[in-house]
Amino acid sequence: MGEAPPVPFRPVARPDDPAPPGFYADPEDAARERWWDGTAWAATAGAIQPTVAPTNRDITPPPPRTNQFALASLILSVSWIFFVGSILGVIFGHVAMDQIRESDGREVGRGNAMIGLIVGYIGIAAGLLVLLITLG
Repeated sequence: MGEAPPVPFRPVARPDDPAPPGFYADPEDAARERWWDGTAWAATAGAIQPTVAPTNRDITPPPPRTNQFALASLILSVSWIFFVGSILGVIFGHVAMDQIRESDGREVGRGNAMIGLIVGYIGIAAGLLVLLITLG
């Protein structure tokens, strides 16, 4: 059959090794590394530093997402649902406004929440007016 693939050069951490100068695993402690100058080991050793992948600082942040409470506030306030939709629309609108403010730009939907709040408050006022007219 074919020949085995060539093994890449990996210096052996021994003083009699003809490896080129560089940092290698310490022959006395594998968790540390030592400088091999090509003829002798350096007297001091240091901990092996983990390699860290380079980071790309040019990565764009993900686009902001629409706050779901803002959307629910708008839908519930507009649909009214026998006065209950307006109340839930106002509650969800306030929750959405708080979440959007605290999201540092990761969430959008302030306009939906505002419309939900305005229509919700109008719906609550209209519901109370209808209730007062019917009872009065």
